[in-house]
Amino acid sequence: MQNSKYFNMILCALFTALIAIGAFITIPAFPVPITLQCFFTILAAFLLPKYWGTVSAILYVAIGLMGFPIFTKGGGIGYVTQPSFGYLLGFILGNLICNYILEHIEHKTFKHYIFAGVVNLLVVYAIGVVYLAFILSSVYGTPQTASYLLVQGFAIFLPGNFVEVVIASIVALRVQKAIKI
Repeated sequence: MQNSKYFNMILCALFTALIAIGAFITIPAFPVPITLQCFFTILAAFLLPKYWGTVSAILYVAIGLMGFPIFTKGGGIGYVTQPSFGYLLGFILGNLICNYILEHIEHKTFKHYIFAGVVNLLVVYAIGVVYLAFILSSVYGTPQTASYLLVQGFAIFLPGNFVEVVIASIVALRVQKAIKI
């Protein structure tokens, strides 16, 4: 049952909902708020088989772009002009790479999850910061220095997101042990 397509679809939908809920568990920060989206996105990559964690992230972004207010500041196609949208795109590629890494490891350990989670974060940050620079410059007309972008778009999130990776790694190992993934 655990590897059935329908079971995976249900888990994928569950994690899509958790990512959406994580968007509303927030600490306000400018220009990008701190949320639990990243935690649930990484947890989806850790726990869902094959590339279902990536599908969860794709569904989350697609549902939000269709107009459902599941992003931190609402939803709709206009959300692509938000400074934080690049991080949402980063969730997709980050999960894809994280899923790829974990798919090729038979006996996953804490170190494997940490490594895959940190790679996931770096991909999310890379896409997010580049998109942030583009939007602030082209849409808002306020180009920023590289140091501003690295601090506001990366450094302030790093400690909290690393803690999220550690917690997600612990949860993944416990779930793995409980259901013998």
